[in-house]
Amino acid sequence: MAAGARQAPRIDVRGGWAAAMLWGITLVIFWPALRWLLSVTLDQQQLLQAFAIFGFAGILLALEGGGFRPVWRFGPAVVRGLVASYALVGLAIWLRWPLLVLAALCAAIGAAARFVFGDRARRASRWVVLVFGLYLFFVVAMPFFDWPLRITSGRMGAWLLEMLGRQVQLFVVLRPEPSLMLVMGDRVFEVAAECNGFGLLSSSSLLALLLAGASREAWWRRVAKGGASVALGLFGNIARIVIICMLSGWAGQRHYHAMHEVVGTACVLLALAAVWWLWRGQGRVR
Repeated sequence: MAAGARQAPRIDVRGGWAAAMLWGITLVIFWPALRWLLSVTLDQQQLLQAFAIFGFAGILLALEGGGFRPVWRFGPAVVRGLVASYALVGLAIWLRWPLLVLAALCAAIGAAARFVFGDRARRASRWVVLVFGLYLFFVVAMPFFDWPLRITSGRMGAWLLEMLGRQVQLFVVLRPEPSLMLVMGDRVFEVAAECNGFGLLSSSSLLALLLAGASREAWWRRVAKGGASVALGLFGNIARIVIICMLSGWAGQRHYHAMHEVVGTACVLLALAAVWWLWRGQGRVR
């Protein structure tokens, strides 16, 4: 290097009191959003299921790859992420658009990942931000997914039951809130909000995006596998509806609830296992 050349400044501050204070301030800024997110997640079983799958799969992938050693270090990427998050919060307050706070939270999560694990986790932190952003999308969009998913699941379930030789009717009952009813023979079932498949759809989508980030395959293969993962989630929920209806006569009124829970849990686990196999079953993905 020539004597007159100037080296670009580099920010490299290890964890300490200054870092603790900065992250404490960041936590205070985002605490209302985090508290709201935690409240919504704990209140909705489908969101809690999706978040648990996201966390569990992330831990498995990290352990499989040997994990990341914490470095607790500020770098330019961490500073840029925090500045972007603060700017988005200020813009959200100015425009009075709360959704921008969620975007700011994604930027802060990415900055935190880079601070803890350093540049070695650069690629992983980007995908974590994408997956967390998708989870936030599901949190916000959940009310809008409810009825379309119920209609889709009910229609597909009724179609499969008819293919199996059952006489099925599907109709809407107007109560204080509309309810989707499925009649098979002399038995009546309600396709409730908990049966709309949102939990399985969101779980399979988050799992697929996380596995896509760990994959080194061509982009078009990852897109195709992502679409197949979403289809597996939808099919798993439709299969759950069909199996519950078919077994209802055998279980009877006394054991219906237990059968419902066992079949529901089994279908969720099998669908997610199929998504995992789709991405990881054809050999080790680097």
